Amino acid sequence: MADIRFDDGFEEFTINGDLQRVIRINPKDVNILTRFEKSMKELKEESSSISDIEVRADGSLAEMQHSKLSENARRLQEFNESINEKLNYIFNADVTSAAFGRQSPLSLTGRDNRFLFEVFLESALEAVKERLEKAAKSMEDRAAKYSGAYKKAEMNGKKYPFPVE
Repeated sequence: MADIRFDDGFEEFTINGDLQRVIRINPKDVNILTRFEKSMKELKEESSSISDIEVRADGSLAEMQHSKLSENARRLQEFNESINEKLNYIFNADVTSAAFGRQSPLSLTGRDNRFLFEVFLESALEAVKERLEKAAKSMEDRAAKYSGAYKKAEMNGKKYPFPVE
């Protein structure tokens, strides 16, 4: 079978320096921002489905009758799955397996008890932001190079339908 080889922009990142926890994403994929906005809007809407569930500080469900407990556990599991699905969609790759393992993305972490998915997303988007900014600067520099050559040709009385060097 023939093989097509080219740089597709994907990079590997370890999670917290653990070589067993690696994600492979294209941090220069500008559609990450579009997918992020769409997913966060959907998650905000979906979060209303679990807003009435009482959870203790340790993350366990508050005491209640068994049938209600089962129903709330099911709703939380569906929301967990939705978060994982949306994060994978944002990065166009399976990032949640390496980032969370079998933990709930709603697990609380750190001194300020933030959601695990929130802390991960913030860190991952920061890595993406740095690379997107560098890529945008590089694109601007290339565009300036070509537009400068075009302007120079115009000043010499030649008008080209395409940039020349």
